[in-house]
Amino acid sequence: MTITKPGHVPDIWTHVYRIDSILNGDVIARPVTSRSMLHNTETGVVGGAVDRSWMQYSLDQYDGYDPGIVIPESIANNKASATVDLPFNNTATNSPIVYAPQLLGFAVGRLFNLRSGTTYRLAEICMIAVYALLMYCAVMTLPKWRIPVGLLLCVPQMLRLASFSISADSLTQAVMILFSCLLFRGIIGKRSQRGAVALAVTSVLLAMCKFVYMPLVLLVIPLMFDRVSGRWRVNRGRAVPLLIGVVASGIWTIFWLDVNAWYTNCPMLVSYKQMSERKHC
Repeated sequence: MTITKPGHVPDIWTHVYRIDSILNGDVIARPVTSRSMLHNTETGVVGGAVDRSWMQYSLDQYDGYDPGIVIPESIANNKASATVDLPFNNTATNSPIVYAPQLLGFAVGRLFNLRSGTTYRLAEICMIAVYALLMYCAVMTLPKWRIPVGLLLCVPQMLRLASFSISADSLTQAVMILFSCLLFRGIIGKRSQRGAVALAVTSVLLAMCKFVYMPLVLLVIPLMFDRVSGRWRVNRGRAVPLLIGVVASGIWTIFWLDVNAWYTNCPMLVSYKQMSERKHC
């Protein structure tokens, strides 16, 4: 984290704009007239209200790494407003849940009137703290092989960026690893209703982080059954919470896709018609 310069994480500025816009009340993206190099079209660009300090911070840190940064000339400049409408199509579909640790850092920074650079690092610290906590929970859920799994989670390729970055991928990876370990415990360990509830809650959280992960929630279905006297029988104590988790994940995915169905992530490359066809499929 200390050697990664601000602005050197994939899609960093669109994540920053998205997080700050959520704090400003734009939970669902809306049409904006400003553009970025990544979303440089006259129509189809969405975003939200972002504090001017974050716009200036992104411009000050920009060195050609992330094309999601706003084009200053495209901003409808209203100097009386404390915020500006900035574009972030490719992160607009991310729910506030997936940004929870960073939202905490941004909120604390705003509460104590911290500089943008300090708030940026504070958000990273919040994320790495949550990541470490979830990794601890993941390893502790395993009935065996904790040491090799713990060592695997410390491999630099696993930790770099995803463990601390201001990104939707950070919490998603942490929850995915926790989900995997809970699922693995249900396969090789002693199954319980408590474990089923934990897996169901994690399933819903995973779907809320990134909806494309929702199909993995279906992997919990075999854990609803026990083999008794050579026959498979439904264990109601586990089946009820697991089934609720699967259904809730599906409902959330349908709901979130529906409220975000009127724009595309990258209007320069994918038309609205193409997006509608793919979503229908």
